[in-house]
Amino acid sequence: INDLIVKQTIGRSFNAFVHKKPFYYYLILLPLLYFQYIILLIGMGVTYLKNKRKLEKYEKFMLVWFVSTILFFSIVSSKLWLYILPCVFPGAILISGYIKDIIEKDKKVLKKSIYLLNFIMLIIGIVLIFLHNKEIIGISLKDFLFTAFSYIILSIVSLFLYNKNKIASVVITFVVLFMVLILNLTFVLPKYNGLIGLKEISRSIEIYNNKDVIVSYDFSDGMYANHYFNK
Repeated sequence: INDLIVKQTIGRSFNAFVHKKPFYYYLILLPLLYFQYIILLIGMGVTYLKNKRKLEKYEKFMLVWFVSTILFFSIVSSKLWLYILPCVFPGAILISGYIKDIIEKDKKVLKKSIYLLNFIMLIIGIVLIFLHNKEIIGISLKDFLFTAFSYIILSIVSLFLYNKNKIASVVITFVVLFMVLILNLTFVLPKYNGLIGLKEISRSIEIYNNKDVIVSYDFSDGMYANHYFNK
């Protein structure tokens, strides 16, 4: 009871002992959580604010759900990306409605969205290739070369197709590019699953584990250390 209610719930809410982040943390995190859809999320938000008197009841409900989730967990002292996963469902519903509206009613906004999103994916692909020898929090960017090359090729194809086949361009931009990343992650993440909490020092631990040395590190309870140490 003490661990669950006092330490993990009340403690993390008001004065976190781990994962303590500033109030605006989730606003910075949203582009990573929604990835290429963040452009549509912003566009959707602006459109709904302009037309707030004309919104359907379900749209108001979804907006309240989305905003209240982020606001509540922004107030909580301890912050992790997975805490705000409940906002993904209403966000997806609202973005889907926004895509449907711009396809049917606003071709200029659709064209700008397609071009901007494909340009962003193209740049991400080029950057991933350029930095493929780098690591970010222990994750090698070399593992995402499939995503990089796919983004470059598919973005160019989508831009080329827009004036000839809008539906194909829309599907590539809003669905296929996202599925490429998910497919890549499916094969990449298993090798990192055991590194939770130790990503940044995992390479060093693996190097020294089989040598006749003592390794010391600063980690609250060492719950993941047995993934590396055989002694």
